[in-house]
Amino acid sequence: MSKIRTKKLNTADGLVIPEAINDNTDEALEALNGLLGQQNMPVNSVTAAKMAPLESVTFPTSGVGIEKIGSRGVTQAYFSTRRDFDTVGTMYAESVLDIDLDADTWSRGWNNLQNYAGFGNFPMTFEAREGMLSGCAVVDWQHGVQEGSDFAGFDWWTEVGVFVNNILIARSGEIHPRRHTTQVPFSVPVGSQNCTVDVRLIINTFYTAGVPSVDSFSTNFHIFGASVWCRNTYR
Repeated sequence: MSKIRTKKLNTADGLVIPEAINDNTDEALEALNGLLGQQNMPVNSVTAAKMAPLESVTFPTSGVGIEKIGSRGVTQAYFSTRRDFDTVGTMYAESVLDIDLDADTWSRGWNNLQNYAGFGNFPMTFEAREGMLSGCAVVDWQHGVQEGSDFAGFDWWTEVGVFVNNILIARSGEIHPRRHTTQVPFSVPVGSQNCTVDVRLIINTFYTAGVPSVDSFSTNFHIFGASVWCRNTYR
C-alpha cells in the first residue's frame, strides 16, 4: 500500500488546527477510494458545464408503429426503440407479428426481428462514446399455449437474445410454451463507435413434416410488442 502523505501540518504554535485534520482525513479517504466519488466520477470533477441539459438525438424515419427517441448529455446518453401492440377497442391487443412456422421463413438459429414485416427499422443505431452500454430488451410474445401444447415436450422452447454490432451480449435462456413478457438486461463496454442494438429470437417447436399443425403442435408464433432501451455512460 502506498504512503498517504499529509496535506497540511496538524499543529501551529502547539495548537491542533481543525481544518488540517479535516483536509488530511479527506485526502486519505480520497486516496483509498481511487480519488473517485460515489458516482464513480473523479473527485471535484462535477462542474456547471457537466450539469448542462440533455440534447435530443434525431433518428431517421422510424417506420409505421416504431418509435425511437434519444438524448445526449455531457456524461451519458439515452436511447430507446419500441414497437407497440395494435389495439382493438380498449381491452384487447392484437399481435403485431405472426410467424407461421409451417409456411413462413424462419430458422432454428437466431431469427432477427428486423427481417419481419413491421420490424424492419426496429434496430437502434447511434454513435456511442467510449464507456459502458447498459439497458434492457423487452419482448411480449406467445407460442404454444393452445390445447395439447403440454404434450410438446422439452423440444419446444423460445429464447430472446440482445446483439450489439452482431455480437450476442445477453440472452434469456430457454422459455417453454406460454404467453410471456421476457426482459433481458444487458451491460457491455463500448468504444467511440457506431453501435447497432437489435433483438433476435430462437423459435423451437415440435414439428413433423407434412402433418397438419393442429397435430404437430407447431402453431403460429405471436409478438405483441417489443422494445429496447439503453444508457451510454462516458467521461
